[in-house]
Amino acid sequence: MNHCAKDQVTDARILLQSTLKCAAPFPLLFALVIGIDQYRANEIRGLTGAVADANAVSNFLQETLCVPNDRIMNLRNENATRFNIEAEIERLANNSEIHYGDPILIFYAGHGAEAKAPSGWPSANGKIQMLLPHDFLPNGSDDPLKGQGVLDRRLSSLLASLAANKSDNIVVILDSCYSGSGTRLREDNESTVRRIDLSDSYSVAEELLLDIKQGAGSSVVSKELERASLFSHVLLSASKAEQVAFEKHGHGVFTLALLKFIRQHGVNNFTYKGVISSLPDLPDQNPQCEGIHQSRLLFDSRRPERPHELYLIRALSSDVRGQYIMEAGDAHGVTKDDEFAVFADKDIASSFNLDSALGTVVALNTTAFTTTCNFSRSGDEEPFSLADLGYALQTSVSKDQDVRIFIEPSNKRLHAIFKQIGNEILPKNRGFNLVENLGDSPDLVVATDGDHVYFEIRNEVYRNHTLARIPFEVKIDDLEVLHRVVRDIAAFYWNFHRSLESPIAEKVTLKLFALKPSREMNDKYEEVFIPDDSSAVTLNDGDSVSVNEDVVYGYNITSTAKVPLYISMFYFEMSDLSIKSYYQPGTAKASVDFSIPAAEEHLGKTLTIGYGASGTSAHVYVVPKGREVDVGFVKLFISTKPVDLSGIVQLSPFLGLERRKDKEYHPKIQHQCFTVDVALIQKKKKN
Repeated sequence: MNHCAKDQVTDARILLQSTLKCAAPFPLLFALVIGIDQYRANEIRGLTGAVADANAVSNFLQETLCVPNDRIMNLRNENATRFNIEAEIERLANNSEIHYGDPILIFYAGHGAEAKAPSGWPSANGKIQMLLPHDFLPNGSDDPLKGQGVLDRRLSSLLASLAANKSDNIVVILDSCYSGSGTRLREDNESTVRRIDLSDSYSVAEELLLDIKQGAGSSVVSKELERASLFSHVLLSASKAEQVAFEKHGHGVFTLALLKFIRQHGVNNFTYKGVISSLPDLPDQNPQCEGIHQSRLLFDSRRPERPHELYLIRALSSDVRGQYIMEAGDAHGVTKDDEFAVFADKDIASSFNLDSALGTVVALNTTAFTTTCNFSRSGDEEPFSLADLGYALQTSVSKDQDVRIFIEPSNKRLHAIFKQIGNEILPKNRGFNLVENLGDSPDLVVATDGDHVYFEIRNEVYRNHTLARIPFEVKIDDLEVLHRVVRDIAAFYWNFHRSLESPIAEKVTLKLFALKPSREMNDKYEEVFIPDDSSAVTLNDGDSVSVNEDVVYGYNITSTAKVPLYISMFYFEMSDLSIKSYYQPGTAKASVDFSIPAAEEHLGKTLTIGYGASGTSAHVYVVPKGREVDVGFVKLFISTKPVDLSGIVQLSPFLGLERRKDKEYHPKIQHQCFTVDVALIQKKKKN
């Protein structure tokens, strides 16, 4: 046995040992843990590590997280039928012992597969994916109750219902794969792929397809629609879509690495995406983290404080000292004159201990994904050397994109408060500029009404359609709340002002659709929504479009570019200054699944938002009480390389504050990125 194989066997033994006795108790966690080695159909080759993985997860929950045994449902081999798997997910949704917000874990280890999608089935690659229960029949079955797989969309439907009943504090871990049949697999007699190939003639029973709930849900995401697919849960998967998941030496490679990492580092300080991006390199597979809530802490519905991103940086040349290249650029929000502290050690950088920095650099020239930096002297010190990669932490931001605020010069008290807040929120956060008069084009006017501070939006589109005054106020002596509000206003407008251009923009089309009920219903007699083609509106950068309060909407992004694209889509709610995520790509340590594949000759590729196979929610735009019209902005970030923009999302800074009743309110590719902004004019429905 070679050295690597010996190490993996040792790791496998670690899985079955409790090295951290109840270090982080989660007695309120509930789990469904599924492992399938043996299949009823002889045509399906058995596995040797799926049951062991499931047992290891179950042991981890009980011994390390102190989850009581009666809160863990275990399904192994012959007990893991399709009926039982789906029934147990439904049982979680109806379990009276699970309170709203309690964490829920669903783990699956076993085979997966994909088949040709039925005609009219929304799918990015013309395929439908499924997990294979013990009783799956690989030759197909016309009986919807016999031999079927757990279809991807059926699983999404079950998870949506679970989230609606018990909250979206749900993580699904899949050590399996669907595709990868076109992937050249490494020759290794010790490895087994957790996937089977189905014949081209395989078809899903038609009646089973009618049981699938099409995710739809809002900027409120409308309550009856909001919890669909990746809004309802975080998904940790063993590999990219076109890759395969391996098991070796009696365990899944992914599960082995995942549990080992969590045992070593604990669960309290990592987000889901942080865990996946910190895993060791796994040969031939890149684990993925997907979901709107991937920035949450493990088994926790909370998001951590706004993170300080670390960017890789290296010396531009060994011959010239004082010049560096940082692996971040326009797409990450880096602008000229931004300053960064550089560290040799990642852990020290993460501690924000500036005294341990090698030195400071200032951004000189930016491209979409890189920035040229120069050494910044604060005295007579010499430029530092970087033999290897370093880590850059932003310490100061350029004011070019800062929110512009006007306060009447006569309001001395408010001026003093804002100057104090400005000094406190910098350099770690985005700041603001106080302008001298309304002719300086402020973004906001801040004023006082008695002992309350109020805010007026100066955006021209907003002011032309609705009341300028935000319907929330803050007591002038509540400095803690004012500090939070101003900090979040600065972040909101800094992201709102981000504008990028690229020639690839001509290859992308954004359309808005009204969604209509189809003639189909799911198993809960809920309508399945499809786009109304007659309502399609093509949206260009800077456009404004009216949307109605009683209509459900979805989006369609089509690319004719010959390279794959990565999409992030956000909704900027002007009336409360919150930023909601409509779509984000997944997270991985290395290679991330793209949002839209490269276009084929004369055939564009499409991503749907709010309907189809994207796992996103549809949207209903509700006008706030006391207004007839409201305005929000959809912002689309498109790039040819993945970029993590999850930090853009923010709750309203006014959360928890009451409205005053008497007031109203993506040879060498030159990587590209650009943005698209569209204003949505929301109108009150007429009686």
